[in-house]
Amino acid sequence: MQIHPRKAEFLELSREGNVIPVYADLMADFETPVSAYAKLRAHGPAYLLESVEGGERLSRYSFIGCRPRKVFACGPKVTEVHEAGRPSRKMATPPDPLSLIESELSQFRAVKLPGMPRFTGGAVGYISYEYVTRIEPTVPSSPRDEHKIPLIYFMLSDTLLIFDRAKQTLRLCVNAHVPGGPEGAPAAHAAAEAELRKLFEIPRSPFPRATSRARASRSWSRASRSTSGRAT
Repeated sequence: MQIHPRKAEFLELSREGNVIPVYADLMADFETPVSAYAKLRAHGPAYLLESVEGGERLSRYSFIGCRPRKVFACGPKVTEVHEAGRPSRKMATPPDPLSLIESELSQFRAVKLPGMPRFTGGAVGYISYEYVTRIEPTVPSSPRDEHKIPLIYFMLSDTLLIFDRAKQTLRLCVNAHVPGGPEGAPAAHAAAEAELRKLFEIPRSPFPRATSRARASRSWSRASRSTSGRAT
């Protein structure tokens, strides 16, 4: 697996910004975006973005983000922040919860590499309908929060799989965070390379088997059907 950019080039790029994509290309002959997503989803939160142009016609790229660095789940009153390797924390939801995402992203200056698609990671999630009450005062809030769905939910993912339909390749991409400029570049490149090697093993693995919860659910379902006559 050839990893780009090399360490010397990475050092120079660290003078241009503090987030640098590190990637490796593989052939995508035996993998599809859906099959890769299914494997990655078994390792935690993930998303699949399909680029579309001209109605239902798929465009060149499919993006799969996984292993998020940080997740924001902003409820009407309380926001939960889940950060990799740290305990979850809670805070009061600000009047405009999107300000949390904007503040987080404002810290980063991404370096653009030739040959990379325009999207190489960042914040991906959803904004619920109820969010409109935060930006349009004339829209009243629902009197009851029946579904307990966050107003906004965003994953900040630095790890991506990028399917290129034109070249029939699968690009493994990790966004390396470089604190302190060139001084922190060697450690950041080493960390990104280690993450790439972990990511390389996941698509090669077989599909995950059903979880114990799913097996237990099926067993309970069969037992319920067999005893339904006696129970009624």
